[in-house]
Amino acid sequence: MPGAYDRAMDADPRAWRPQAFGHGRVRNVADPVIEPAWDGIRVLAHLDVAADRAEITDVTGADLASEHAPIAGALLGALAADTAIVDGYLRS
Repeated sequence: MPGAYDRAMDADPRAWRPQAFGHGRVRNVADPVIEPAWDGIRVLAHLDVAADRAEITDVTGADLASEHAPIAGALLGALAADTAIVDGYLRS
């Protein structure tokens, strides 16, 4: 089932996937977090500066970093930490 919790996420953050949008009624959300409805592909970027590695995964787990090498490089260059996971959207 899409969106189901995967226990592999406990051991390996690279198993994380962007959260899918819910199908519930907005008025039934008790404490919503409001953010714009961005266009594009929702992704998580897994960044490791020491290893000079960036993985950009979509909801299926496909690594899109090679298709978006300039973005992966810019994220690594801007990172002021050893590692990070960034949630975002890629526009095509």
